[in-house]
Amino acid sequence: MNVRIRVVLLCVAFSYASLLPKQLKAAVLNVPSEYRSIQTAVINSSPNDTIAIAPGVYNESITIFEHSLFIAGVNYLAGDTTQNSLVLLRGPQSFPISRAIRIHLNHSEQVTLAGLTIQDCYGLPSDSGTAIFSDGPSLRLDQVNIRNNQSGIGAVYIQGWETEAVLHSCTFDSNTTTFEVGALAAHVGRVFINMCTFRMNTSMNGAASIGSRTSNFRLQKSVFRRNDSGPLYGAVTLFDGDADTQEGQWIIEGNHFIENVSGVGACLQSHFLDTVHVRDNIFELNSAYRDDAAGAPGYGGALDLVGNDQVRVEGNKFIGNLADYCGAALAVSSDGIIANNQFIGNRAPNLPILIQYRVNGNTSKILFMSNLLRGNKEYLLPGGIRRYSMLMYPGNRGQLEIKECSFEANQGSVVKNGVDSWVIATHNYWGDSSGPFQPETNSAGQGDTLLDTSVPYLPFLRATTFLPSLSVQDTNCDFGALSLGEPASWEWEVINAGVDDLLISLQNQPRPGIWIDIPDTLSIDDLNTSHVSVVCQPREAGILTDTLIFETNDQDHPIIRLYIRAEIQTSSLAPEESMPIKFDVSPVFPNPFNPTATVMVTMPSAGPLLLEAFDLLGRRVALLHHGRSSPGQHRFVFDGSLLPSGLYFIRATTPTDGDRIQKVMLVK
Repeated sequence: MNVRIRVVLLCVAFSYASLLPKQLKAAVLNVPSEYRSIQTAVINSSPNDTIAIAPGVYNESITIFEHSLFIAGVNYLAGDTTQNSLVLLRGPQSFPISRAIRIHLNHSEQVTLAGLTIQDCYGLPSDSGTAIFSDGPSLRLDQVNIRNNQSGIGAVYIQGWETEAVLHSCTFDSNTTTFEVGALAAHVGRVFINMCTFRMNTSMNGAASIGSRTSNFRLQKSVFRRNDSGPLYGAVTLFDGDADTQEGQWIIEGNHFIENVSGVGACLQSHFLDTVHVRDNIFELNSAYRDDAAGAPGYGGALDLVGNDQVRVEGNKFIGNLADYCGAALAVSSDGIIANNQFIGNRAPNLPILIQYRVNGNTSKILFMSNLLRGNKEYLLPGGIRRYSMLMYPGNRGQLEIKECSFEANQGSVVKNGVDSWVIATHNYWGDSSGPFQPETNSAGQGDTLLDTSVPYLPFLRATTFLPSLSVQDTNCDFGALSLGEPASWEWEVINAGVDDLLISLQNQPRPGIWIDIPDTLSIDDLNTSHVSVVCQPREAGILTDTLIFETNDQDHPIIRLYIRAEIQTSSLAPEESMPIKFDVSPVFPNPFNPTATVMVTMPSAGPLLLEAFDLLGRRVALLHHGRSSPGQHRFVFDGSLLPSGLYFIRATTPTDGDRIQKVMLVK
């Protein structure tokens, strides 16, 4: 073959290669630089292409119906996950109403959405998934914000029994539904949710955050805060999606549920599942309310585990949960093990810890082992009638074994033992704060033996010591520089982190020019906070100091001192050499931080100061100060213990100097 023929053949081969199908190599389609709209890019895409979306607001309805795709913000693709709110998908904001993203593919396909925010979508009252509706394929969401959407069922609705839903580091905020499942409805074969945040979602009929019908479910390292599920179900509601197949597993692990509200099972309600593991979670200040007219029964302030084959509740903390009827921590109609948990400060008119009940005529058998119960109490609603005072009740022929538990400073008896139930208690420890069963100090195992059902209650010895706990001890109140006669105020926050009422009384009178807003004896309920105002209006120039002494019933800190200082100037202006010359916020330290950071604000003159913390979505997560501040440098603390890891912004504002902003990274 001569050289000319060889060159011609090579040219033909190259031309043919250029005509090979596009899908052999995934491409990146840029919006809006190459394609004006996201939908246009979808239509012109090939399987497994990436659609890269530049920052902007996109009021369009997107339909994915041909093949797998990866849709992401350009900042996410560049490795910056702090700018997800810059790519904003809102769906059509005028009629005809349509979903923001609609996906219709077969189960072998997969769609990934990343680095986006979908908000302000709405639809007809019967619509589901106004933000995302996915039918058929597997769906993966990474760093996606779903907020302020309205729907009939679920702002995000995913279905497809042969597929999976995977969510990582997503935020669902302030979504509402007219029927049920406020944030995420997932009816697929497998669900995996990791490091997500569900906040202030609401539903009229249950499952404000997650409603899932599946055969395998894992929820871990996520935060659920202030979700309102209405009279039915909890923030998370789980059903068995395929009861006829092999045994499934539902794992709830390492999450934080705080201040969620529902008529039953405020945090989690599981229905007729195979094996449910609830482990290493924190359930704090959640509540189940009772409303007979609305059908809200008022039990299961944290968990309601209904008719499951086996439950394991291990290593959790139940703190300050509330139920208007019973079972502030747990309502259970399943066999299982409840072990190595802490139950602290839970309250209900009846049974603040556990109520067992029957479903479909089936009784439950529970091993309650190696748990700590401290400061759990009954409370009565206005006009309520005390029925019985105890912590647990294995009613409706339930069986309960209590073993190697520690009971400290609780109110009432431990458990009712009646003709319709079976109770055995061995090697427990009663009323001594030193810990679990110890043969040396409780050789008789007092309260461990029930002779017969004529003994109505398992006896309980109440501890004689108080268990309040101050979160602050000796502290300083420094007003800085004040002009003569200029009033200034300072707020002292006192938190009772214990499990009994904290009593504080002032033992001396403040000096002239200082007032403190406190009664003769300040009583702070367990797990509550009080704010005490200190006002300084000096009458003489000079350095003003004082020490206020308080007596408390906290055994560790029976005396606490409040040190007061103010520098009084005869003029309305401080000396020039000591005056700050400008309004400023110093770099926050430490940065990164966990869980607290210090914010230093410099005020050149007295005046109003607003100091706030915001997340990346522009939502205020903390109010650090709101009021008048004196000239000088002021120290504030930003507490991120209840916030997820991420970047936050500290903003200081005055009417005369405007805003000053600092970035701070929370790393847990």
